[in-house]
Amino acid sequence: MFAAWRERGNALTAPPGDRPSRWLLEVRDPRGRLVRCDPDWWRDHVVADHQEMGAPELVQVARDALAEPGCITASKNHPQRECYYVDAPPSHGGPRLKVKVVVEFHRFSKRGMVVTAHRVPAITYGEWEVWRRS
Repeated sequence: MFAAWRERGNALTAPPGDRPSRWLLEVRDPRGRLVRCDPDWWRDHVVADHQEMGAPELVQVARDALAEPGCITASKNHPQRECYYVDAPPSHGGPRLKVKVVVEFHRFSKRGMVVTAHRVPAITYGEWEVWRRS
């Protein structure tokens, strides 16, 4: 993950003049950590794998998931990643889903970058809760 950022200019450690000037998502989570995603990453990695996330309303839901999640879980496979969950808007009579936004945090800072986002039926088995909205 961080290797891909280095290739494109790691926004976490790059000098201020080298950082993208516009973020698609730039949100503080409930624990005060800054989470970002640039438009190119969203298009090339999130939407490329999960086309439904290209809808503007789901970008807003992803932003809401980061700012006001229902819960945050620790990834079962990646120790630097956390998963943010929020209820997805109803989809034309389909099943009620959640939007899951996966964020990888830099080991030595309180900053993270979105890895992916997609709709899921429930919290992924094997993840454990690290924060819940009270």
